[in-house]
Amino acid sequence: MKSLADRFRHWFSYEQACNALCVQMLNSVPLDRQGTPEFRKAVDKLSHLMAARLRWLQRLGAVNEAPPAFPTDLSLADLSAQIAAMESHWITYLERLDDTQIGRDVTYKAN
Repeated sequence: MKSLADRFRHWFSYEQACNALCVQMLNSVPLDRQGTPEFRKAVDKLSHLMAARLRWLQRLGAVNEAPPAFPTDLSLADLSAQIAAMESHWITYLERLDDTQIGRDVTYKAN
């Protein structure tokens, strides 16, 4: 049976696939529609999700700084870079994670 840490690593691979599909979907929007408020809202929401994932790593002590919780006006290239950075930090964190660390208490502090 897989350890809980191994299952977290496995589940993260699904998250990575979903992130890639979201970027693919955003890139499929015609250029003349990428300036619409609806498109901007979609980019901003995905950017917020990526920032939130990094903020959790900060709370877990795995990164020193996290971006603003609600970044806005990112280009698709900047969003892709944000996603890649977030995933890289999570992969590093998950590589050294073990079941003992999963069981520790984490005190939440609002940033």
